[in-house]
Amino acid sequence: PSASSPAPASTPAAPAAATVTAPSPSPVLEVLKVTALPRENVIGIATLQINQPLPPVGQQLQVAMPKEITQSGVPIVNTSNLPAWLGYDAAQQVFVVRSAPAGVDTVQLTVRVNDRTWNLTLEFKNN
Repeated sequence: PSASSPAPASTPAAPAAATVTAPSPSPVLEVLKVTALPRENVIGIATLQINQPLPPVGQQLQVAMPKEITQSGVPIVNTSNLPAWLGYDAAQQVFVVRSAPAGVDTVQLTVRVNDRTWNLTLEFKNN
């Protein structure tokens, strides 16, 4: 009997290259820039850039107190000099922006954490 040679194995076709689109990274909504850390008898200086538009009338925007400031204790915000459209919710540790006027750029405030003081500037970038 004659031996037949096995049929050549067929190689599967390479799969077509798949195109995967990675999701766009979420925009960074808040960026904290620390110029100076607070120390005994030295006030810390920081700017919180808020990279989102101010809310329209009837809506609000909440911005969390940066964890770099709150890491050593509970922040106490001096709200006596805040404009009427900006508040601070101490329980949630968030700034609340309501019906801000057009053209607002920056707001400066004082934050105390334990025995340290920060001069914090809120800088609104998308207005």
